[in-house]
Amino acid sequence: MFSAMKFRKQFAIIETCYSGVVGEGCTGIPGLLMMTAANPYEPSKAYAFDYEINVDLSNTFTASILSHLEENPQSVIRDLYLHAFDKTNGSHVMVYNSDLYGSLYLNDMREYWPGR
Repeated sequence: MFSAMKFRKQFAIIETCYSGVVGEGCTGIPGLLMMTAANPYEPSKAYAFDYEINVDLSNTFTASILSHLEENPQSVIRDLYLHAFDKTNGSHVMVYNSDLYGSLYLNDMREYWPGR
């Protein structure tokens, strides 16, 4: 997508077990930043479980990101990461490719979440 000039900057948040594998795989792409719920070697721990359908619905990583963005839509990416890192239990929140992305201190989430 970058080679075809389909984006200038892209920020992806991935919530899955071992999601750091995707982050590592995308390292080296200019303008792409990845935040993952776990590193490549660990599962992401469940937060909410639906016993009726017997499935995990979410984890603390996603819940922390959504709550932070609702309360702080102008938040910069660095603050979003620090909040998710602090609130996520059982896995390590990771950021990949920041050296080819730009400032995590200046890019705020309104750029990715218009209307907030």
